[in-house]
Amino acid sequence: MEGRPGRPGVPGANGYSPTVEIVPVQSGHEVRVRDIDGEQVFTVRDGTDGRDAAITARSLSLGASWSGSGPYTQAVTVSGYTLTARSKVDLQPDAAALAQLASDGVQALYVSNDNGTLTACALGAAPTAALTIQCTVTEVTV
Repeated sequence: MEGRPGRPGVPGANGYSPTVEIVPVQSGHEVRVRDIDGEQVFTVRDGTDGRDAAITARSLSLGASWSGSGPYTQAVTVSGYTLTARSKVDLQPDAAALAQLASDGVQALYVSNDNGTLTACALGAAPTAALTIQCTVTEVTV
């Protein structure tokens, strides 16, 4: 036996389906998502020659000859990579290189980029041995 139908429920709010729009912009695409809370916009950059889309691992060779008296400096290049003014180079010395740097009294080692020309800088002391150090290069977009 079936019972009587119940009372009608309270009407719910109208549903809202979000929309997504992808618009080409200079050096990438703008993604616009509109939902019940409004519009959210973000940009996805396109890669250039495979460099902007990823971090590139390479090696950098340091000679045993340094200039200056702190920071000690020398011009360097990254093997197999053409640097630009936007290239950011980060060093990842291995255990052997770190041991050599510590033995030489080097407190810090970094690379500066002056419009695509790299200079290695050593603080505390200059390394006494030639070293090959892994580095990563990232093209920084503004």
